[in-house]
Amino acid sequence: MFEPRMDQAAGLRHLFAPPMPALLPLGCARADERDRACASALAAALRRHGRRPLLLDLTGEGGHGLLGAEGAFDDLADLAFSLHRGRAAAGRACDVLLVFADPLRLADLVAGTTDRLLLLADADEASLAHVYAQIKAVGLAHGLTRQVVAFRDTNPGRALAAHRRLADTATRFLGTTIEFGGAVSAIAEGALAWDRLAADACRWIRPVEQRVSKHPN
Repeated sequence: MFEPRMDQAAGLRHLFAPPMPALLPLGCARADERDRACASALAAALRRHGRRPLLLDLTGEGGHGLLGAEGAFDDLADLAFSLHRGRAAAGRACDVLLVFADPLRLADLVAGTTDRLLLLADADEASLAHVYAQIKAVGLAHGLTRQVVAFRDTNPGRALAAHRRLADTATRFLGTTIEFGGAVSAIAEGALAWDRLAADACRWIRPVEQRVSKHPN
């Protein structure tokens, strides 16, 4: 049995609350300053695309203290709801939550809320082996068989060649589809590539699920 007055209040809050933001999971290559510059460039591209992104950097020790058994929030949905509610109350609601983290941790956080990750990678052989291992681990752990990979600080021809090698190998041995995210750079001249990537991402991202019963107030 439910309590009519409580149920009505919760229902009205849910009815008139601003929509939950869409989730865009961004997996870092090395969690270095180049990666962080890339995350900021993607956020800027989303703004140019008419979206209102909030960049959530979960790399480093600070990010690990936010979520989990010993963190301030149980999981990503709980954190997303709290951020969304606070920003909406201040008149600064976001409509895209850009979550930036190590790919393996990112997959743990977003499993069940998205069908793919957006991964940053370099185009050299060692980096291709590294991102291939990450894609394999993510697929085994969470069944994610579709990824988007964007290549940092390289020319389009080299990025496309690296993508073909990665995509062919992942399809053959992992059954995973790798979409080409382009050749991206944090410098101002690279804005067009980020604009393309942001426009493509806006077609597949979807809202974080709101857990009404967990947040009655």
